[in-house]
Parts: sequence; structure tokens; C-alpha cells
Amino acid sequence: MNVVAFPVSVASQGMPMVRDSAGVRIVEYGVLPERRAYEVGEPIYRVGWDPGDHQFGSINWMTGALFPDGRVAVGDWANLNVVVLNPDGTIRAVLGREGEGPGEFQYIASVTRYVGDTLVVEDDYSRRFTFYADTTFVRTERFDDPALGIRLMVSAWREGDALLRISSYRTGFTEPWLMASVVRHRLGTTQWDTVVTYPFVQRAELGQPTGFPAGGLEGVSSHVVVTALTDRTEIRVIPLEGGRDVLIRWEEDPPRFTDAFWEEYVAYVKSRNWLPIYWSEAARARVKEPLPVLGDMQADEWGRIWVSTFSGDPRHPPRYRVFAADGTWLGWVDMPPRFDLLIIGEDRVVGIERDAYDQQAVSVRPLRVAEGR
Repeated sequence: MNVVAFPVSVASQGMPMVRDSAGVRIVEYGVLPERRAYEVGEPIYRVGWDPGDHQFGSINWMTGALFPDGRVAVGDWANLNVVVLNPDGTIRAVLGREGEGPGEFQYIASVTRYVGDTLVVEDDYSRRFTFYADTTFVRTERFDDPALGIRLMVSAWREGDALLRISSYRTGFTEPWLMASVVRHRLGTTQWDTVVTYPFVQRAELGQPTGFPAGGLEGVSSHVVVTALTDRTEIRVIPLEGGRDVLIRWEEDPPRFTDAFWEEYVAYVKSRNWLPIYWSEAARARVKEPLPVLGDMQADEWGRIWVSTFSGDPRHPPRYRVFAADGTWLGWVDMPPRFDLLIIGEDRVVGIERDAYDQQAVSVRPLRVAEGR
């Protein structure tokens, strides 16, 4: 084992302790330094709020793609279509409608960019991918293997491959955790290779109407798969092209369970039309600390890993921690209010913004390296 030795005080000063163990690179920090990695600017454009704008029904996580020329595609699973926006925010096309025919959808699980200008829409109910060249329908491809589980979601594409998350919320399992997997599917074949399997849902918490249980997270790009548990300050980075896995660890206290936290949570679950058992006073009394420390996680195509803080409203985490895939700490990113991060580009981010009436808009904002970084 090769060890890069640092004094004990080094990690607490923001420099990591780095060592190798069983072929894994371990990068350990103390408390992460309070420095900004990037600044999110005012909207380049926002579509969905103004008179005459396209009205979105419901845009969900994983239903967005950003192209190199600035075009954006977002899936509206309530209206069962995909809206493609030009770089200036004007409507380029509205693709699809409800149905089972070519170019029609029953459930939009993910919208992702493939090679070049190719857009792929995943329909879990119809068990197929629909391919578009720019906005022109090209073909569909089915995925019918029942061994894959009840829920698939495209996380990223490599040429010839789809990287999928396979998970379910089945009841009655006896193991401590219900597991999920990231698999690689070779297009045009029945070949499925597991990249990683990781804990996803805890048995004791499954189906309970209260509390904030720990859960599994994954982030996938065409280069890496990243996994974590929400109650631990540890991330595992798995390279897809070979090389060592990387474990990133740091020290951080979980958020406190306060009146403000609960009020934010209640507003969120009411907006989702959840039953009162989720937000009653009895539900509040059953919440136990510590709360999870991690919220959401994404891996982008520029070698960065984004991990949000945990908040009462998971749609609007206020801050993201940003690491490089080799474990280097880049810094914090503060998000605008009521901004749900959807897609991360090299120099811009795409998000869902909600107004006071919870109306959604697609918002594209510049991403600039923070001054002094």
C-alpha cells in the first residue's frame, strides 16, 4: 500500500489526505473549505411563465438534454411530449404525443443526448427507446428483458451503449437494503453488463409515511459512475474506461430539524398532493435526527461531481458541493431560489424554476468560474 502522508492538521486546513488501499485511491478531507467553485448568473432565457410561452405540464428529473450548440430538449411527462428549444429560447419543435405508435409515448422516463445531434426518449411503459436526428423521428428500439426489473432509466449514453439505472420499490424484501444497479446495454443486442450494484432503499423505512430515511444515490456520465448513501459523507467514483476507483470522504454535520425545515417539507408534499399522513403533527413527531446530509447527485461530462445539500424541499437544494472525479475539491455552488438543477453544461446550467403558483418554466443560466478560484 502506498501512502501519501500528511500531518493530522492538514485535512482540517482544506488539503486532503491521499492514500491507496487495495487498488482504490482514497481522498479524505476534514471540513470542506468555504470557497465557491462557480457562480450561476441571471437567466439567458426562461420559457414557461410569460403570456404566449409554451405551458409545461410537469417536467421531471432526468428528462432533459443539452446540445453543444445550446439547444435544449426537455420532456413533459404530464403532456407526454418533448419540447426542443433553440439557443435563444424559441420553440424549435414539440415532439410526440400520447399513444403507442412511432413517435408516441405512454410514459417519458428520461430524455438524453446520444452521439452528435441524436436525441433519445425512453418510454418505460412501452419498453422502448425512440431516436430522433435533431427533431426528425428515426426509429424505435425495444427493451423487453423481464430480468431487468420494473424500472429503468437512461442515465447516460456512450456510442453504441446505453447506461441504465435499474431499480424498483417492491415491498416484502427481507434484506437490509433493496439494491439498484447501473448496467451497460449494447444497442441492437440483448447484452446487459452490470457496472455497479449499490444500496438503494432501506427495508425498515420502505412505505413508511414519515421521516427522512437514508437512501442510495447514483450519478452517471459517459466517463464515470458515482454512488453514495445520503447519510454518509462519502462518494465512490468508478471509471468506465478502467483505472482505479476513487473514494472521496469529508467531515460535515447534517442539517438540523427546525420549524423552517418542516415548513419547507410540508409545502413540498402538499404541492405533490400527498396524503395528510405525510405532513400531520403525528408525522412530525416521528421524525428522528440525524437527518441525511446529502440530497441529489450528478456527474457531468466535464469530469465534475455535483452533490447537493439535503433540504426539506428536494426540488430546490440551496447549495451543491463540486468535486473533480479524481477527488479534488472545487468548491460550493449556490443555486438561485426555487431553481431545480436539471442539466449541467460546461458553461451553463438548465433548470426548472417555479413561480409562487408552482408553474414551471425552463431556465437556462450561465455558469461562470467563481472569482478567485
